[in-house]
Parts: sequence; C-alpha cells; structure tokens
Amino acid sequence: HLNLGNVYDGLKRYPDAVKAFQRVAQLQPRSADPLYNLGSVYVRMKKLPEAIGAYQRAAALNPKDPYIQE
Repeated sequence: HLNLGNVYDGLKRYPDAVKAFQRVAQLQPRSADPLYNLGSVYVRMKKLPEAIGAYQRAAALNPKDPYIQE
C-alpha cells in the first residue's frame, strides 16, 4: 500500500494516494513513513491543517528522523 500510495502521488491522483497511505497507517500504526507521505500529499492538495496533523503524528512516532523534523 505504501508503494501504491507513492505511485498515485506521482500520477497526481491525490485522493487515491491519501486512501493508500491511510490504509498503511492502519496496518502499521507504529510506522511514521505513511504519515509523512500523507502529510506531503495533503500539502500538494493545499489541505494544510490535515498536513500539519499528519506530520505531527509522524514526528511523535519518530522524533529523530531528520526528514520528518524538517
């Protein structure tokens, strides 16, 4: 699902990417990667409050990741 979300993101099928990343977040609740990717998609969709929330949840799961902290 993570790779599928990345493909949808690359194709600019953002709603599909959101669904794929949300599914990964459900299947792997301790992984920050799908939340970070979800935040990035929300930024491209101009849904900034949702992006901030996704980035904050990713940062809480992996506070030492430099990409997330950026």
